[in-house]
Amino acid sequence: MSSITEVIREIGDYSITDNSQFLSYFAYSPIKCDIPNTYYFNVTTLEDDKFTLQLDISGWSILSEVHDKLSCDNQRSCKLDHSKKYEDILSFFTEISELFRDKRMELLCNKLIKVQEE
Repeated sequence: MSSITEVIREIGDYSITDNSQFLSYFAYSPIKCDIPNTYYFNVTTLEDDKFTLQLDISGWSILSEVHDKLSCDNQRSCKLDHSKKYEDILSFFTEISELFRDKRMELLCNKLIKVQEE
């Protein structure tokens, strides 16, 4: 495995570990990817919105609004811009999931309260 592939894989692993508590589901997709340095992920938000995401050297992008599918059947009817690239996964989740934002803010506030109490 090349060092770029390893770094991208580590970003994917970290993204799952760091954000799973704020989502219903976040895991690698079983779809085999033949594109070098590229991984696919399935995500379900707390609002029950489903996505297949792609992570590559240029960032994160939406492939479809269902799991395990590489494109939408009709992109004109999709809710989100599939051509948009997200530099990091937080940008994506913050934009598409109000409950994700709320849960992360709640966690941050609780941590700040604990620090303040010490």
